[in-house]
Amino acid sequence: MRRITRPTRFAIGLCILAISVPLACGMEPSPPTPTAAPTVNANLADFTTRVRVSATARGALVQALAEASAGDVAEMAAPARAMFLWTRAELDWLDAHGPDPCYADAHAEAAP
Repeated sequence: MRRITRPTRFAIGLCILAISVPLACGMEPSPPTPTAAPTVNANLADFTTRVRVSATARGALVQALAEASAGDVAEMAAPARAMFLWTRAELDWLDAHGPDPCYADAHAEAAP
């Protein structure tokens, strides 16, 4: 068993004293101050939902393309087209949902 050093015992005693003196003198600890509920950024919630849903759709498209690649080139046309249309829809959604004002500078720098 490890021994508690003298400085540690002193610190523990000081903490106990600091807590017990106000309570012994009849002082009640102050109630906790209420904090504001965290705000939810609706745009961020919408974006993260979109990312989760898109990941599922993307997985299905990749699977379809992988299965079609075992056949001839003609069999790959439909899944490849579906992937192209999905990508176009995602880009359109991103264009329609611009960045929040706090990200406008970074977005402008990253734009082609």
